[in-house]
Amino acid sequence: MVTTTTTTTTTTTTTTTTTTTTLPPVTRTAGDTNCDGTVELADAILIMQSLANPNKYTISEQGKLNGDVDDSTVGLTSNDALKIQEFLLHKISSL
Repeated sequence: MVTTTTTTTTTTTTTTTTTTTTLPPVTRTAGDTNCDGTVELADAILIMQSLANPNKYTISEQGKLNGDVDDSTVGLTSNDALKIQEFLLHKISSL
């Protein structure tokens, strides 16, 4: 009597490819809430409008970064709008 044993081996190879994308540095223009390239009263007004009615008046993520000029709080508040107005009236020299 002869006994035969058969063994089957399966090998699976997985290849992973990683792609890295380098984004350009984000520039921040302090006070430019509406991202139009200038700091003006419209930026302070946009902050106040978005606080009062966020469903109607939205600010982009970059605009939120630009508009957050009051170091005593995190995020946009009415104090940021006040700081922008003080800057425009030359009561403070920088934002």
